Amino acid sequence: MQKRIAIIGGGIVGATAAYYLSKLPGSEKIKVTLFDDGVGQASKAAAGIISPWLSKRRNQQWYRLAKAGADLYPELIHDAQLGTDVYQQTGTIVTREDEADLETLFALAQDRRKTAATMGDVATLTAQEVQDQVPLLTNPQPGVVITGGARVDGAALVNGLLASASKRNLKVSHERVKLNAQGQVITSLGARQFDRVILAVGAWLKELIAPLGVNADVRPQKGQLIELAVKDYPLQEHMPVV
Repeated sequence: MQKRIAIIGGGIVGATAAYYLSKLPGSEKIKVTLFDDGVGQASKAAAGIISPWLSKRRNQQWYRLAKAGADLYPELIHDAQLGTDVYQQTGTIVTREDEADLETLFALAQDRRKTAATMGDVATLTAQEVQDQVPLLTNPQPGVVITGGARVDGAALVNGLLASASKRNLKVSHERVKLNAQGQVITSLGARQFDRVILAVGAWLKELIAPLGVNADVRPQKGQLIELAVKDYPLQEHMPVV
């Protein structure tokens, strides 16, 4: 008997779920439908910085989740046979103007590395050494470098994972759907019943599950990104994220 699974949300989380569902033993007996209207997707709008280890957030559950996500990327990219145009482990540099702040940051990095082997090597850099690695900087500051830091092209990753899963058992429906009080997925063609529903909608989670009588403590957080057009540098693709 075929099992039907719905994934609501087609960003990195939803696409990764679809990919792994397509690789399960017996995946030919699983029919997966992913719903996403492609509007407001954080995965395609974000800067793609993979470097959670120096975060000073006090929420340890968040840190463990983010660290596990960073650990998964190299394995996922390898298994899905995606290349450096999708994911690049270029290293991350975090700068500090104040020397005492830099020492505190370095101490945090050393401590976090004890339980995060994927951080790679950790070292302090002078302002000149930072500029040597990122020549486009005009006013560099000293910093801490983590060689395991990386960047990901969210849109390319999503497209690659969905293309792979679509060869097996995935159908993508480009529409925004809702849930009703019975947990059915309300589509443009009416209510549909699934054996399992995976919710990967990020900031829309609270709104989506409200009909179920469940309140999610999830709030959208606005950020600003500035995209710079700079002259081509010979080592541009290998520059660390700053």
